Amino acid sequence: MQNILVVSRNGIGSCIILKYKIEKILNDLRLFNYQVYHCSLNDMGKHDVDLIVTPANLSNDIKPINRVPIIALQNVMDDRELKLELENWFKEVNILR
Repeated sequence: MQNILVVSRNGIGSCIILKYKIEKILNDLRLFNYQVYHCSLNDMGKHDVDLIVTPANLSNDIKPINRVPIIALQNVMDDRELKLELENWFKEVNILR
């Protein structure tokens, strides 16, 4: 099982919305071997994850903490951006072609 972590400043609101959007995209892509979690920036060190998804304004705060790949979204409400970034990452790690 692979783990995706959605991180926001407080771990609520947009973070929960992103979690559900990612789960839908994973389902649409038929990628069932992924678990999606969400948390605040302060709690992210407690999770063992394979990918982090976060708003772009937090990505610099996360990079020094964790060497996990990060998808930094310019607009967390843009479904197309999220899907494109996830698809690109899955292609990069040879999950999608």
